[in-house]
Formats: sequence, structure tokens, C-alpha cells
Amino acid sequence: MKLLVMKSFIDNETQIGYNTGSTYESSDSERVAYLQSEGFLHGKPKKDKAAKESKESNEKKEKIPDEGEKKDEKDGK
Repeated sequence: MKLLVMKSFIDNETQIGYNTGSTYESSDSERVAYLQSEGFLHGKPKKDKAAKESKESNEKKEKIPDEGEKKDEKDGK
């Protein structure tokens, strides 16, 4: 993805300098989100869809006991 640079910086990972108004290109969504949150790149940080889905899946697992837990509760174990 290509984004507009809002504040000049030198990328710590690549050691490449970017001036205000230039274009920053990266496929690393976490890196882009970090640079956006720090005000270096235009736009608001977007949450990674896969991470969001994984979190929702984990929340559902916590709410629903598995079959083994149900049997143990009935047996008093």
C-alpha cells in the first residue's frame, strides 16, 4: 500500500529517509499502522482483520464450555 508522508522521518527498519509530501510504500500492515499512529503517515491506523477475527473467536471459546466440562459438572468432578 502507498501512503502520503505527513511528517519527515527515517525508517528504522530500512534506514530510508522520507520527506513530508512523499510516498511511503509497504506491505507490512503492522508497520504502517504504527507509523500512522505516530503521525508520520496519512490516515488512521487500521486493525488487522485477521487479528480481530482471532480475538472474536477466542472470546466465543471462553463463553461456551466444551462437552468434557459439561460432563464433569454433572458428575461432580
